[in-house]
Amino acid sequence: MNQGPESLSLLRHAWDLLLTGDNSVPQIRTIMNDEWGYRSRSGTPIPLSSLYRAFTNPFYYGLLESSCHGRFPGTHDP
Repeated sequence: MNQGPESLSLLRHAWDLLLTGDNSVPQIRTIMNDEWGYRSRSGTPIPLSSLYRAFTNPFYYGLLESSCHGRFPGTHDP
């Protein structure tokens, strides 16, 4: 996925949709691609697999991972 400020803002809005419990990941993908015009670095609509990967990445909910320390809270905003 894009990592620019605008794309991260859209990903944050996608998280908001997910956390309401009213939208499935495929529905969120449709909203991102069709309504918000989200595109990947290559200019294509975001693949469903990329969105699932983002929603299951511990970094996005405030954790960091280390091979020697495991998961631990980060100092960044989730």
